Amino acid sequence: MSGHQEIFSKTVVIEKPKIGLSKSHDDVIPFRVEPFKETEISKTIDDDNLENDEYFIIGNTGNIPLNIVVNYGVYNAILEVSENGNKLSANEKFNHFITLNAPEWQAGVLTISGTVTGIIPEDLIITTAPFTLETSPVIQAANVEVYVGYSNYQIELIPGTNVVFQYEKNLENQKHKMEFYQ
Repeated sequence: MSGHQEIFSKTVVIEKPKIGLSKSHDDVIPFRVEPFKETEISKTIDDDNLENDEYFIIGNTGNIPLNIVVNYGVYNAILEVSENGNKLSANEKFNHFITLNAPEWQAGVLTISGTVTGIIPEDLIITTAPFTLETSPVIQAANVEVYVGYSNYQIELIPGTNVVFQYEKNLENQKHKMEFYQ
């Protein structure tokens, strides 16, 4: 044979790997629970009331897939986050909904901060030479605020202390509260 015959040809573009995360929608996910009562509350999609659902969105702003890990530290045992640990493709987004499995808490307000980390899946890294990529990006997750108190009660935290008290909401109490802070 004297010549070469091309059977198939494809152009391949190799880009420098780029990783990045973005967060949008709610910065705070509030929960209201009764004191001294175990409770499970889920924030999920409600088709009739989609605008008011409380969730946060994580987007992959890079050009390679990332495993998304949402971490609330010691509170991971009571907070379940949807899509946690799942692979997020480039230029896509996850809606993250939270379920709170509240133990028997006393009255008060608890703010829980968390992080979101994007990790490059090991099965995507194929190399014969040593190389390094950017470190896994870490951003702030939505804060979870838990209000532990009875329905129709106001929860007050005295600034600069750990003292919490609650009282029944009504117009007279609001008048006294205004006088107290003047």
